[in-house]
Amino acid sequence: MDIRKIMDQRASFLESAKKQKQVALIRAPEGRLRVRKRSETITQYYYQDETTGKEIYIPANQMDLITALAQKEYDQKFIKDADRELKEVKRMMAFYQKNGIVEDLFVGCKESRQALITPITLTDEQYVKKWMDVQYEPRGFKPDDPEYRTNRGERVRSRMEVIIANRLDEHHVHYFYERPIILSGREFRPDFYCLNLRLRRSYFWEHLGMLGDPQYGSCTAWKLNVYAENGILPGKNLILTMESSDSPISTDIIDKMITTFLI
Repeated sequence: MDIRKIMDQRASFLESAKKQKQVALIRAPEGRLRVRKRSETITQYYYQDETTGKEIYIPANQMDLITALAQKEYDQKFIKDADRELKEVKRMMAFYQKNGIVEDLFVGCKESRQALITPITLTDEQYVKKWMDVQYEPRGFKPDDPEYRTNRGERVRSRMEVIIANRLDEHHVHYFYERPIILSGREFRPDFYCLNLRLRRSYFWEHLGMLGDPQYGSCTAWKLNVYAENGILPGKNLILTMESSDSPISTDIIDKMITTFLI
């Protein structure tokens, strides 16, 4: 994420939180809290007058006053620290607004010059372009295979793959369909290969749609074992969704997978 955006979000948070604490202090009680630990099991609380410094013991049954005084001191310190941090954040924001960030140096070059340069870091747009710059021959379909099409016109093999592809597209997640990989000397075609752009991390996605079929289940178990042997593991870089005729999957689960791993 652009550091300028991060700092802008941080400044907004600090400003909002500081206002909340300022309002809370208007309702806070007078005085300060003093806490004295008499033993491992006994803690005593005292009210201190902020003008005279005189202390008065607060019995434990006045816990509302005790917590209000403790919260008041926290809120006062929060405002002080938030002001100090805001000053630094705004100073840095002014610097970046004036000078930009180092990534801007490459963006500002003409395309003819960009082709000659290897930048120290890639912008999100450049990273996506590089990630998507892969050519491969799609796997064919049999003449009698049913035809399923995604919103962007791709032909896929099942109704659920249409739903997954469309949900990925609607969430602006970049992906390949059945991009080939070689594992243990054999070619595999995971259903989807997806990019989490925020983390710049890639995930395979397999939808297991016929778990009620024993032959399909046996083949799937073998494939997932080969994946595991090659470091492709559920929760790490492999997303698994599954269903059978008796237990269909919902689009809510698809969305949860996308928001958990890919956004």
